[in-house]
Amino acid sequence: MLKQRLLYLANRRYTPQSADWNAYLAWSQLHWIEELVTLDATLCPRLITQLSAADWNYNATEEGEPHFFWDLDYLASRTPSGTNHQILATLKNPRALEPLPDKSFQFSGIDLVEKGGGTSTIVNCGGYDNTFDRSECNKFGLITDLARAQEIQRTLPINNPEDPHASSDCWA
Repeated sequence: MLKQRLLYLANRRYTPQSADWNAYLAWSQLHWIEELVTLDATLCPRLITQLSAADWNYNATEEGEPHFFWDLDYLASRTPSGTNHQILATLKNPRALEPLPDKSFQFSGIDLVEKGGGTSTIVNCGGYDNTFDRSECNKFGLITDLARAQEIQRTLPINNPEDPHASSDCWA
């Protein structure tokens, strides 16, 4: 079996210290989350917005993800120091979840992000009550179980055929 490659992304953190945190909780109805860990580019903007010439040697352009990097050391060298950001180790459309080889990362859960876009269908679309219940989100606003996330991914476009956010990639 072909081993999946981890891709890394540097995002701004979204926590209770964020200016609009309480407004987000009221809107999303995710009152139990402690920090939002998402690939959603609106809620957790990318730290690297302008790609340099050197970035093209280390990013995942062949996988259609130019802001994701396959080289963690390179991404770390491009990420500003501080605590208001997070570096995520991700798998796109994983077939299975295996222990992460780098023990400095912890499994937070699974996000569903619209294909070709940066919007999370789990935490930034107002909910899809016909497909999943918000209570299925963990303390990071993510789905914990891969099989359940894949079921949501499969049924979202069936239950919401007119919604452009419903067709998504699964990111662990």
